[in-house]
Amino acid sequence: MNGFSIRRFVAIAKKEFIQIKRDKASFVIAFVAPFIMLMLFGYAVKIDVENVSIGILDMAKTQESRELIKKLQNTRYFKPTFFAQNQVEIESSLDSGKIKAALIIPSDFTKLLKQNKSPEVLFIVDGTDPTIAKTVFSSGILTMQNFGQKSYFARPTVDVRTRVKYNPSMKSELFTIPGLMGLIMQNITIILTAFAIVREREKGTMEQLIVTPIKSIELILAKLVPYTFLGTG
Repeated sequence: MNGFSIRRFVAIAKKEFIQIKRDKASFVIAFVAPFIMLMLFGYAVKIDVENVSIGILDMAKTQESRELIKKLQNTRYFKPTFFAQNQVEIESSLDSGKIKAALIIPSDFTKLLKQNKSPEVLFIVDGTDPTIAKTVFSSGILTMQNFGQKSYFARPTVDVRTRVKYNPSMKSELFTIPGLMGLIMQNITIILTAFAIVREREKGTMEQLIVTPIKSIELILAKLVPYTFLGTG
């Protein structure tokens, strides 16, 4: 029995292969589950920032203002989904999460361009998700500042005034920590419930629970509720 035996190793490995072949659940977990996860994480979960919903308040309503909106849309980062009538509608849409960014074009936009001056536009970004917000922020500013460079007639650079709402500093921890708190408390609740059931077995009281007129689901829920209350309290 001393030392490593190739014969015993091969015999046990062969037995495990036969067991996996006969056990449908093990076969699915070993081969099908990784393929499904690869599809989900590789294709379903996308981190690319594109077609971000943006609200537009065009108080100029001129050809030049429409060109600016079209230039934003052509970047494929932005998708104008809401055209507001006033700034109150813009703020309300940002608060409700209907849009993730907003562009406010003043009424004198074209007038200042024709006077060879740089018109001011207000670009508002929802900073709740810093990953999206940073890309939207930089792409929007760059696109608007380059407005008119490819035109037949040179135009002044647009003066972009920016505002980031809900997370002005765009710190990632303000976005990730609240979600992690919920995830951690969910896992801790399940772990503590499992420990409570195992503790019944270790103390020998599980047999007493088995002979009582209680169903398994009732026992599990009764063990789960106190720790769920503790985790959410």
